[in-house]
Amino acid sequence: LPEGIKIIGHGAFTRCGFTTVTIPNSVTRIESAAFVNNKNLTDVHISSTCGIEGNAFGYCKSLVNVYCSTTQPPYPYRQGENFFSEVSADLKIYVPTESVDTYKTANVWKDYADKIVGYDFN
Repeated sequence: LPEGIKIIGHGAFTRCGFTTVTIPNSVTRIESAAFVNNKNLTDVHISSTCGIEGNAFGYCKSLVNVYCSTTQPPYPYRQGENFFSEVSADLKIYVPTESVDTYKTANVWKDYADKIVGYDFN
């Protein structure tokens, strides 16, 4: 996705067939179901501390790698929302090594604590 996009709208990329998606730093919000049902999506790269709505990446059955390069986790718009429902059981969420504990205790991200792994983004 090109730099400059601010909002990825509700259902914007439903069933698009992407295998990899890079969310640029300019994005401030990923709305609900933005990438839902992309069955071939395996990798997501998030480079902004944006807001994410429920099921933004839901039902992406092949999603195994999420790379969040920001030290502060992207935040949920509503309490208790789930970003990654019905994705691969092998999902790993790679975050800056120094931020592992921050992600593991953050709202929504703590639900994926066992899938969060430290990573060197340099």
